[in-house]
Amino acid sequence: MKEHFKNKYIITGAPSTGKTTLLSALENKGYNTKEEIARKVIKQELALGSNKLPWLNVEAFSALVLLEMQTQLTTVNEKDLCFFDRGIPDIIAYLRVGNKVVPAIYEEQTTVFNYNKTVFLAPVWDAIFSNDEERKENIEQAYLIEKSLIKTYKSLGFAIHTLPKASIEERVAFIEKILE
Repeated sequence: MKEHFKNKYIITGAPSTGKTTLLSALENKGYNTKEEIARKVIKQELALGSNKLPWLNVEAFSALVLLEMQTQLTTVNEKDLCFFDRGIPDIIAYLRVGNKVVPAIYEEQTTVFNYNKTVFLAPVWDAIFSNDEERKENIEQAYLIEKSLIKTYKSLGFAIHTLPKASIEERVAFIEKILE
């Protein structure tokens, strides 16, 4: 049975583009938001000493992320407006960046969990880019990821709205204007 998630909006972008900060601002304004699953899985796998990490075994890591995303999506009331820090198409984009074969399950799950076709892209922004324990990509890799995200989302029929390189308040206002 197909689940409908027309009120489920994805905020995507390469690492370190302000997505998490933006989601926090949206949550502070009263919107429902969901955390980034990939970062959660990375923290779990690092704690376990696992090799199921995007820089060691992107296929195994992607399978874990998909399972967590499926669970996350089923916990959201389909009538509620909600913003997600990344979506299932991000997994496809990351596998493509790693030159890996994308199993059909990923595209299938993108249609099962029918996100709103409006997607917000946080662009790579040199001024705010930084690495941390879970995000090891450099700026050049971030641009490659962004290119793959755009190509993947467009190929799946999403309309991408690129967030301005501006304050969090301006980014929130941009999203609210698109949703009017």
